[in-house]
Amino acid sequence: GPRETPGEDRRYFRPVLKIRLQDGATIKTQFTSRVSGSQLFLIIYEQYYSEGVPYKEVIQKLEQKYGKPDDLHKISSRSQSATYGLVSAVKPPNKAYGPGGAFFKTHVTPRYNSDFAEKLDIAFNDATLGYHDEAAIHEDRKDEARRQFEESKSDKVKF
Repeated sequence: GPRETPGEDRRYFRPVLKIRLQDGATIKTQFTSRVSGSQLFLIIYEQYYSEGVPYKEVIQKLEQKYGKPDDLHKISSRSQSATYGLVSAVKPPNKAYGPGGAFFKTHVTPRYNSDFAEKLDIAFNDATLGYHDEAAIHEDRKDEARRQFEESKSDKVKF
């Protein structure tokens, strides 16, 4: 579960849930705070390959399932990262990925000195919803501080 900061109001927590599957793969999810309605905005899937799965086969399966990526980066001689743009739950003007958008990203890492894959990472991220939640938390904290200041004022006139 989420780590708590002493004295922190629970409505500002952004809960994280991590699950390990029987095959060793992990799924990590993150939710917005209660201020924004506790919506899911991030899912990270991570899988290590213990058996020899050809690196190119992993990439082909990803492209068959999801199509050609909107953005492709070759990180090293064979390692690659692919980004697919999605539409944010916050209704942006158009499909966009990266800051101010939503996306899912795949990253395939090859095993050193071989033609086999070592690791697959897939992340679904509604960055706009995450930024929206951060802004809502900031605004809520500011309103709470203003409310506490107003309540602390005395009704009596002091000379």
